[in-house]
Amino acid sequence: MVPDKNAHRRNKATALDKIEALQPDLIIANKEENEKGQIEALAQMFPVWTSDIQTLEQSREMIYTLGEILDKRGGGEDRGAYCRRVRSN
Repeated sequence: MVPDKNAHRRNKATALDKIEALQPDLIIANKEENEKGQIEALAQMFPVWTSDIQTLEQSREMIYTLGEILDKRGGGEDRGAYCRRVRSN
């Protein structure tokens, strides 16, 4: 069982020691939301994938990419289709 992985989302000041204690298989970060120095420090210990989303199309691409990385292609495709429907309305 994984400890409360959402505990670190409540504050932009990332608790590096708490994240290290979780021993994550992958850290998903966002360029806008996370401090560069903290992400670089985490990348020394764990795989880090960082998004830089500016548009809905980039958001869709991120969903597909994460689906590939996490071997959850169907979910990424479903969400990508949803993004296209929202965009067209």
